[in-house]
Amino acid sequence: MDPRLLLLSPDRTDEDFFTPHCPYPLIQAFDSKQGREYFTALRPEWVLARRETINWALDCVDAHLLDFDLLTGLHNRRFFLRELEEHLQPGQPECALLYFGIDRMTFLNDSRGLTFGDAVLKALGERLQGVTRHGDRVARMGGDHFAVLVRGYEDETRLKAIAQRFFHDLSQPLQVEGRRTHLSYSMGVAAWPSCAQTVDQLVNNATLAFRQARGLGGNQYLFYTSEFNADLSRELLLENHLRYALARDEIEVWYQPQVDAASGALYGAEALIRWHHPRLGIIAPSEFVPIAEATGLIQQISAFALQQVVHDAETLHTAGKPLHFGINLSPRQFLYETLLNEIAATLKRHPLPPELLEFEIIESQAMTHLELAQQTMNALKQLGCGLALDDFGTGYSSLAWLNQLPVDTLKIDQSFVRELDKPAMQQLIRGICAMAQALDKRLIAEGVEHAEQADFLRACGVDILQGYLYGKPVDREAFISRLRGAD
Repeated sequence: MDPRLLLLSPDRTDEDFFTPHCPYPLIQAFDSKQGREYFTALRPEWVLARRETINWALDCVDAHLLDFDLLTGLHNRRFFLRELEEHLQPGQPECALLYFGIDRMTFLNDSRGLTFGDAVLKALGERLQGVTRHGDRVARMGGDHFAVLVRGYEDETRLKAIAQRFFHDLSQPLQVEGRRTHLSYSMGVAAWPSCAQTVDQLVNNATLAFRQARGLGGNQYLFYTSEFNADLSRELLLENHLRYALARDEIEVWYQPQVDAASGALYGAEALIRWHHPRLGIIAPSEFVPIAEATGLIQQISAFALQQVVHDAETLHTAGKPLHFGINLSPRQFLYETLLNEIAATLKRHPLPPELLEFEIIESQAMTHLELAQQTMNALKQLGCGLALDDFGTGYSSLAWLNQLPVDTLKIDQSFVRELDKPAMQQLIRGICAMAQALDKRLIAEGVEHAEQADFLRACGVDILQGYLYGKPVDREAFISRLRGAD
């Protein structure tokens, strides 16, 4: 029997139950306890109700299913695009599209589970119905992407104020499963008719601005400009070529030397990934790593880098040069169950002291997912590897949480070193050094370019120095060749 017959309530007549105002409540009845009880106790006379009434009810439900997203209760993409088409007609007032998505939603689903992810989307749907202006339309466009059609603003200044207010309200903590949940968002804004002439152009341009905001780190909104089209073309080109870069030997491992602050002797090197594109030249990881993470290619690239670094470390160790190598772990690598097995298997194949490998994890990433970071770090420590907290001082630095992580080394971010000429920054560096010494952590300072910086850091108790003063990143062949030349 069709479960949609539960729409026929035994306590109401056709006239007072099936009204033009009930399409949305109808769909709620599908999953209600009362509805299931009605269906279980369905009486023959209900089934014999007027066919016209049943057909009308089912038409209402079908229309609702076509126009609404069942998880969030918001309008869906189909309905929203139809609304846009109706509004983007000659003589209609100006409008704008706010297109936004949750930052790192995939990571949230993978780390907390899809059920929690659905709860987040449902809570967000409720939030959006509360913060969207009267007369505007909001819809779920798919996945964690949403859109708002803004109507009835006077000028660009007013639109900017609307976007700013909406983004502020959107960014407040959500109540999900009884707990406050902090999320960040990326949002793109495009206006009609100033930025687009058609529905497709408006949606595409708002999406471009959204992707640009997310590519810049998220937690921000941007208004569309024509420059975004060129950026997208390059991004699509890189994504397509990156899929073949490993097979074509275009991905390379480079090394930047690290020296002992006290003696000036070579301590080790940080391993860095570079993409040597045959036509575009050297592409920095800041440009292609986000693409690799989004496409899942980061796992293959990281596996290649690990094998290369361990091979080089073993070669140098066998030659009597036991250098330490820092290896960066991207945020996405935390999620791969194969990571620890891969590292363990690699160490088993190469007779290398595991303490010569130091895996670097970004501070803000560790604190955003503290429990997962602790598990990964503890497992790496059990393998005998070293652990470093990268970009230290840019996020949540405190004695309380730092003591919870089994890290050996703290890396002072180069942005701090760059401003060492300022007294306030000098005080901050002294504080970081005092914290590290209190917890018996090794300190590495990045971005050292001048002897005066090195002298100050050395006096503060920094153990290892890294930067252009001691050498720029070079490809692995050049790095190893220099070591042999030093002999």
